[in-house]
Amino acid sequence: MASSWEAPERYFTLARLGQGAYGIVYRVLDMALGVEVALKVLTPTAGRGVDLYRFKREFRSLRDVVHPNLVRLYELVLIGEPWFFTMELVRGVTIREHLAPAADPSVDHPSQPTLTGGTRPGRRATAPSDLDRTRDAFYQLADAVAAIHATGKIHRDLKPSNVLVDERGRVVVLDFGLISDDAHEPSADRTHEASAVGTPGYMSPEQVLDEPLSAATDWYSVGVMLYEALTGARPFAGSRAEMMRRRTLESPPPPRALV
Repeated sequence: MASSWEAPERYFTLARLGQGAYGIVYRVLDMALGVEVALKVLTPTAGRGVDLYRFKREFRSLRDVVHPNLVRLYELVLIGEPWFFTMELVRGVTIREHLAPAADPSVDHPSQPTLTGGTRPGRRATAPSDLDRTRDAFYQLADAVAAIHATGKIHRDLKPSNVLVDERGRVVVLDFGLISDDAHEPSADRTHEASAVGTPGYMSPEQVLDEPLSAATDWYSVGVMLYEALTGARPFAGSRAEMMRRRTLESPPPPRALV
């Protein structure tokens, strides 16, 4: 096996894809169905209280929602220890990589794709060479975010590594670990509840200030990704603390000032 985690008999572990605060994602073969899936397992160090609650909430929040731009969730399982769930295996690259100008115009994707739960790529320094490709990707992303909000949920952690694009150009939103309720009304469900935080580079001002959140929180994160896709830079530079401070006090440079 490619990992020390011993999967149940039904699953054969092929590779470890990535790890978050409380879950590890593997690529496994579901031998009962004869297909590869992604499997997210609760880490051994995760607490049994709030971490388990978030893990279950991540799965149950959108289990019954079928949308072409949301990763499909399959089964939540407990066989002994620990808890795990299975989901669609997305073979693709991050939206940042998808929109980055290629060194060779005939090459659309890197030779080694990122799978569900993959790692964050490096930042590029140029604007996208194909604006139609950018429009299409963000149209799909907006459709996915609207579908999440239609269920009354807020994603709270939208960022390039949670948005993959497969070889056909299909955009897929992943990782609902910070999802919360009340998308249509400001919520008391703050960002910093018991150490759960968004990703600093893409957090909204209300997340930074630990204020009530709404659907606007996710749209701000989408806006940061679009700004980055168009300019090759995030709206605010500096250290983590400086970025977070500036976004609550300043407006970013207009994209035309950079490109």
